[in-house]
Amino acid sequence: MKQKNLVIGIIVSVCILILVAIFLIVLGKKIKKTEPADPNYAEEQINEDKPIIATIERKTEEIEEEPEYVPTPADITQGIQEQDINIGTLNIPKINYNSEVYCKQNANKMEVMPCMLYTNEGPNKPGVTILVGHNRENGTLFSNNYLLEENDEFYFTDLEGEKKKYIIYSKFVTANDDVSFYNNPSEVPIIAMQCCLTAKNSDQVLIIMAKAEE
Repeated sequence: MKQKNLVIGIIVSVCILILVAIFLIVLGKKIKKTEPADPNYAEEQINEDKPIIATIERKTEEIEEEPEYVPTPADITQGIQEQDINIGTLNIPKINYNSEVYCKQNANKMEVMPCMLYTNEGPNKPGVTILVGHNRENGTLFSNNYLLEENDEFYFTDLEGEKKKYIIYSKFVTANDDVSFYNNPSEVPIIAMQCCLTAKNSDQVLIIMAKAEE
């Protein structure tokens, strides 16, 4: 009887051990499933995302705003000349000359008045404005410009009614195709009057340059 009970006890113990083992195996699988993610794995994922972020940043940097449009002197000159108007009045007391000024070179207009050839920012504005006129050597138009000297003065009144006094600071003769003085950096307005040296000599021109009185 004792032996029978012993055998039964052993069998029961073995069964209990088997059940405990099965329970521990099942519990172990559940614990493994609920374990927190490996921090190294998360870091690897973050590192893998970095190239994408960097690419987006590079593309953002590549999208630059277009620079603000700044008109060139040629643009400003063309804009004024397209208006087909008189741009103001020129008065030179020393040679008793007073005339309106046309916006561009025109054969008919130049028989009666000077014309604007070029401007940096506009008449009476900072930079140079070039006025051209004929030298007929008969006292008309720019025929008497040769009488002007440094420190002489003249006046220009623009379409807005602003009148500026100009003081001559340079007088010289140069080639007809010389444009070296066209873009003269200046914070004050400059007017350059240009005419042929003589009625028969158009290869050389007389230039009178004057700055607006500050």
